[in-house]
Amino acid sequence: ATELERQKSEMMRVFENALAEKETEDSGAYAEEFGRSFLQKEPTPGIQFEYDLHVQFLPGITLDETNRLAKEWMTEKNRVIMVNAPEKAGAGVPGEKELLAVLEEVKRDEIAPYEDTTTDAPLLSAMPEPGEIVSKRTIEAAGVTEWTLSNGARVVLKPTAFKEDEILLRAISAGGISLASDESLVPANTADQVVAAGGLGEFSAVALQKKLAGKAVFIRPSIGELEEGLSGSASPKDAEALFQLIYLTFTAPRPDPAVFDVIKSQLKTFLENRDQNPETVFSDTLRKTLQRDQPRFRPMTIADISEMDLQKSLAFYRDRFADAGDFTFVFVGKLDLETLEPLVRRYLASLPSQGRKETWRDWRVAPPEGVVKKSIEKGVEPKISLIPVTQLSLEIVNYLVIRIFPPRGL
Repeated sequence: ATELERQKSEMMRVFENALAEKETEDSGAYAEEFGRSFLQKEPTPGIQFEYDLHVQFLPGITLDETNRLAKEWMTEKNRVIMVNAPEKAGAGVPGEKELLAVLEEVKRDEIAPYEDTTTDAPLLSAMPEPGEIVSKRTIEAAGVTEWTLSNGARVVLKPTAFKEDEILLRAISAGGISLASDESLVPANTADQVVAAGGLGEFSAVALQKKLAGKAVFIRPSIGELEEGLSGSASPKDAEALFQLIYLTFTAPRPDPAVFDVIKSQLKTFLENRDQNPETVFSDTLRKTLQRDQPRFRPMTIADISEMDLQKSLAFYRDRFADAGDFTFVFVGKLDLETLEPLVRRYLASLPSQGRKETWRDWRVAPPEGVVKKSIEKGVEPKISLIPVTQLSLEIVNYLVIRIFPPRGL
C-alpha cells in the first residue's frame, strides 16, 4: 500500500509540473505527442484536462485492483526470455533448458512478500544555526545578484523565465582529483561514485528515494580532474528540500559497505569486457599516447579494483567538501530572492569553512613530438575514426597517427 501511495504521489507531481510548464513546454514534447496521436490514435485533450482526470480518478485506484491487473498481464502465454552476454570464449551463456529450469525452480520457491520500510523522520535531525550574508551586489547588465556569506562562500543568482517550475543548481570549487596523492588515485577517482551511492545522513539511497517521493528535487556530487562540486535541480515549492540535500551532501555522506561491494562487482564485470570494443581500445591508446602514459590519465583496469577502498574514498570526499568557503553556488531559474535568502543563510552560510586557499594542480604533459604511429589489431574489419578539430588542436592532430586493423586471419 505504501508503494502505491508513493507512486500516486510521483505521478501527480509529474502532472503538476506539466501544468505549471504548459506555457514554456519544449516544442519537442509537443512534436512527440502529435506523432503518437497520428500513429497510435492517442487522444490529445491538453494538459489541463489530463491533470483534472488524474485529480478525479487517481485517489480511487486501490491496491487490490492494481495487483489483480498485474496478475492478468503477467502470464506464461506472453512471456519472452532474453539473454544478453559478451561474445567471447568461455562466457558461459545459458541455453533454453537452463533458463526454463530456473523459472521452474522459482515457481517452487516460497517467496515472502516484500515488506516496505518507511520513516517519518525529517531529512535533518537538527536544524543548523543560520549564518549571515555579509555583502550583496547586483550586476544589472547580466541580471545577476551575488551574495557573499559569512563562511566565505559565494552565491550567484540569475532569475529566468524559461521554465515556470524549475530551479537549477551548480556549485564548484577548484581542486578535484588533481590534489590527490599518487597512492590514493583509485580511491579518489571512485570517491564521488561509491560514497554518494550510500545515501545521506540517516537515509540509505533507497530510503532517501522513498523520502523524496512526490518532490521534484535532485542532487549529485561530483569530483572531477580539476574541481569538485554539485549539480541539482528542484521545483520552487521543493527549494528547501534541495537546500537540505546540499547541507547533507557536505556534512553527512553515508558510505554503505554493501553498496560498495556491489559497485566493485559491477565495475569488475564492465572492465572484463571493456577491451572487447575496438573503439574503446582506440580511445584508450589515443589517451595514453597523448599524455605519454601519465598514470593519472590511464583508463581504469581490472588491477585497479583491488586498490578501491571505501574508507580512503570517504576520506578524500570529506576533504574535498570540508571547506565550503571556496565554493561558488550558482542558482538559475524561477527564483524568488526573498524566499531563498533565509534558506541560503540557514543551509549554505552554516556550512563548515576552513579558510583554505587552494586551486587545482596541472598534471598534464605536452604531447609527444614528431609523428607517433600505433598499429592496433582489434575488430573484424578495417575501420577509420575521425577526430574533430574542436576536440584536439591541429598541432596535436599533426603529431599523431593511429590506425586500427582487424587481427590477421579474420
